[in-house]
Amino acid sequence: MDCIKSRSEKYIADYLKSYEPYKGKWCYEDGCLLQGTMLLYKATEDKKYLEFVYEYLKEFVGENGVIKGYDKSEFNIDNINAGKVLFDAYNFTGDEKYRKAIEKLHEQILEHPRVPQGNFWHKKRYENQVWLDGLYMVEPFYIRYETEFNGKRNYADIFKHFVNVRENMFDENKKLHYHGWDTAKKCS
Repeated sequence: MDCIKSRSEKYIADYLKSYEPYKGKWCYEDGCLLQGTMLLYKATEDKKYLEFVYEYLKEFVGENGVIKGYDKSEFNIDNINAGKVLFDAYNFTGDEKYRKAIEKLHEQILEHPRVPQGNFWHKKRYENQVWLDGLYMVEPFYIRYETEFNGKRNYADIFKHFVNVRENMFDENKKLHYHGWDTAKKCS
């Protein structure tokens, strides 16, 4: 068992050491890695994981909270995903640049286009489409924002997104969710 643990730790260390940001701009793919690395830190308390996250954020989050490569006007739900790690960075350091970056992402949530039923469009270019992975991309950030900064005021909104997905994207016969829901019924 120690051999497996040792190989796993070496693999992770090598991977993080050689990691290059996926797109060179703020993106959900890097957000997945950042979240996983932060969870490794929380599980092990090994500072190398936290240092990896901070090094990444040093490149992507400016002192004024501006996020490199992030463009709110794209209204891309995927871009919220990387922001999940900002809450821990802010809580651990108290550095206001992280809070400012959180607020910039939250502004997108406030202005993001929605389908008539209330869910967010997946992206501006996918008008009136709700995608299953959108729940993963935005809802954890949204609920954490509501919990930590907004007195849980929009919990009902968040809950409604999940209810809508269940009611409109679940195939009862197959016991599986569909990946997308075109609320305007324009896609074939």
